[in-house]
Amino acid sequence: RPRPRPPRPPCRCGRLRAASATRRATRRTRERPTTRAAPLALAAAGRGTGVVLECGDGVCQVAAVYEGYSLPHTVATLRLAGSDLTEHLRALLARRGTRLAGTTAEQEVVRGIKEAVAAVGVHYDDEVAAASATAAGERRVELPDGTVVRLGAERLMCPEPLFSPAMIGVEADGVAALVAGAVMRCDVDVRQALVANVVVSGGSSLFPGFRERLALELADMLPPALGAELDITACPQRRWAVWAGASALAARSDFDSLCVTLEEWEEAGPAAVHRRCF
Repeated sequence: RPRPRPPRPPCRCGRLRAASATRRATRRTRERPTTRAAPLALAAAGRGTGVVLECGDGVCQVAAVYEGYSLPHTVATLRLAGSDLTEHLRALLARRGTRLAGTTAEQEVVRGIKEAVAAVGVHYDDEVAAASATAAGERRVELPDGTVVRLGAERLMCPEPLFSPAMIGVEADGVAALVAGAVMRCDVDVRQALVANVVVSGGSSLFPGFRERLALELADMLPPALGAELDITACPQRRWAVWAGASALAARSDFDSLCVTLEEWEEAGPAAVHRRCF
């Protein structure tokens, strides 16, 4: 009979596993170009200093950048983003009698509806009340099977968790509070430059009304002197802002001098990246 394995050490196991994972990740990435997303999105907007709000499919993240360097103490993450909004819309459709299963194909259908008709309510409560009281603002969407779905207030309810995560049971600050927090964690001397260069990127920021709602909430959250300087850039092509910034960076004539070489990595390890990036 095979002898039973002895129990694994409860403390060292996690550390060894984490260290092993770090080594594997290092082996996979050390010869590939890698950098932080926030400075790239900012570069795509033609800026070197500012605050970046990146709203993707898995998370939303905020980071302040000063003269091209991401400031680690300002980074904040909201673990709620595009995929959660898609699931939220599926639940809203179910309330109206349109039941779509959670299969990959039907999730893609819901995602298509979200991208086609969802919008952020700038004055959310008033707009939802108006949409619920009349069918004038309803949008009709035809599903692949020919079924026609009508969406009224649901159009506005779908992306609202980005600003009010509690709507879907997530205890966290919304994206506007994350941006305000990143600014206020910086030195007083740089805050004005940051609020004058707020850059929005990522596919989940493409909802109509997103920029206007963000500006409205930030103006309320920031001190009046900073709120007066607020300027938010939301380019139409912001879904690919990070890629565009990376492309511009790679095209620079001094790109090689900005990179951590394999020799530097072998000599100093992760410290080489920290010296170059922070």
